[in-house]
Order: sequence, then structure tokens, then C-alpha cells
Amino acid sequence: MPKSYFLIPLAGILSVFLALAACVSGEPTPTATPWPTTPPPTATPAPELPGANAASMMSYLEQVDYQSWWELWPGFGEKYLTGGTHSIRLTTYVNPPAHAAIIGKEGALPADSIIVKENYTEDGEFTATTIMYKVEGYNPGHNDWFWLKVLADGTVDQEGRPDGCQVCYSELKANDYIWTGGPTSLSK
Repeated sequence: MPKSYFLIPLAGILSVFLALAACVSGEPTPTATPWPTTPPPTATPAPELPGANAASMMSYLEQVDYQSWWELWPGFGEKYLTGGTHSIRLTTYVNPPAHAAIIGKEGALPADSIIVKENYTEDGEFTATTIMYKVEGYNPGHNDWFWLKVLADGTVDQEGRPDGCQVCYSELKANDYIWTGGPTSLSK
């Protein structure tokens, strides 16, 4: 009998021994990933938009965690210098409908847009939150804006249709009553 007949079975036996040696080498063997025992979390539905009043708005802003999830006004960072009447420094957040309109240069923000301006001193001390909220039919003489100013201690300083807000913001009526970004920030 030729020697090659003995080599073929010997090679087969050797490969079995090598495979067995690899199994007992101490390397962990892969295991199937178990199915999760709890269902994946579902998205929490967004809270209903607030009414045009301070309590409803402040509760809404807390629920949506605007500082974590909303965009800053495009082109502006945190605590940027303003020279404006609210404060020396602002951080301006906008909700998704407002952000889309700003980016798209739509000329005006749609109903349900919310702008939150955190007011700071030159040294970065928080002083107030000023909010603009566009509520369809709320204030037709001023593009339906609701204004709100809440001081750092939680006191409501201005709410609704304050004369001072309406007069000051009327200077930029052509820019949907918005100062941030300059007089043509919403124009194409």
C-alpha cells in the first residue's frame, strides 16, 4: 500500500486535534447576544405647546429642556455681546420651527415659534430670561408675538403685550419684530 494512503487519514486526525486544542485554549467562545428583557424606551411625546401666559410658558420650557435640545440662533454662540437693551450678553435659543425658518430665510417666523434669550451681565451673571412666542391670532397688530420677561429670581417682569416691547420691536417690523441677527436676518 502506498504511503499516501496513511498520510490522508493522519492529516484528518491532526486537524481534529488542532481544532480541539483551540477550543480548550482558554479563549472564550462566542455566545449569542440574549434578547433584551425589557422593551426599548419609547420616545416621550412632546408636550403640548404652552398658552400665552408666564406659568404655562415656563413649565413648557422646563419640560422640553430647551437648553439641551434646541439650537442656538444660527451664527451666535453662548453669551455673545449685544449692546442691546436686554443685557450686555445673550444666549439665544430657538425651537425647531423657528430654527428652520431662520435657516431658510423665510422672511418671518411661523406660528408656534419660540425664541428664548438668556440675559447676562458683562461678567456672565444671569439676570433674566426674555421670551418671544408667536401665537396665531394672539397679537395681530404685532405679528402675533407674545412677550415674556422673567427675572433671575423667578419674578415675572413683563408678560403679554407690554407697550415697551411692542414699541421697541416695532422698529424691526419688516424683520418680523426680531432684533437678533440684524434688520435683514430673516430676508433671502
